[in-house]
Amino acid sequence: MIGIGVSLIPLILLLGSFRSDQPTSPKVDAKFLPDLAGNVEPLSPSSPVILRVNIHGIIGMEGGVLADDLDLILTESRRGQFANDRVKGVLLHINTPGGTSTASNAMYLNLEEYKKQYNVPIFAYVEGLCASGGM
Repeated sequence: MIGIGVSLIPLILLLGSFRSDQPTSPKVDAKFLPDLAGNVEPLSPSSPVILRVNIHGIIGMEGGVLADDLDLILTESRRGQFANDRVKGVLLHINTPGGTSTASNAMYLNLEEYKKQYNVPIFAYVEGLCASGGM
C-alpha cells in the first residue's frame, strides 16, 4: 500500500503540471463596425455606442462564458473610452446550449442591474442555438 501511494505522487505532480494557472478572463476590446454607408471612421469621444456581448459556449463552464466574464465586460463598459455614459444599448449575441442555473441566474441579475442602473435597453440576437440557461 505504501508503494502504491508513493508511486502515485509523481503521477499526480505530472498531471498537475498540465493545468493552466492563467486567468481566463475575457478580452475586452472595442471594435468599430461600419455604418450603413460602409464608413469606419474614428468616433469622437462623445459618440454613442452599442455594447455587443457574446454569449457563446456553455454558460458557467470553462471555455464558455462565465458570470464573472459578463460582470467584467459590463464594468469595463462604463470606464475608459466608454466613460461618460456612451453606452446607449446592449446587444447580446447568443449561441449557447445553456449551462448551469447559478451562472445563468447570476448573468441575468447582472444584466438586470445594469439595465436599471444606467437606463440602457438590452436586446438579444440568437444565431444558432439558445437553450436552457440561454433563454
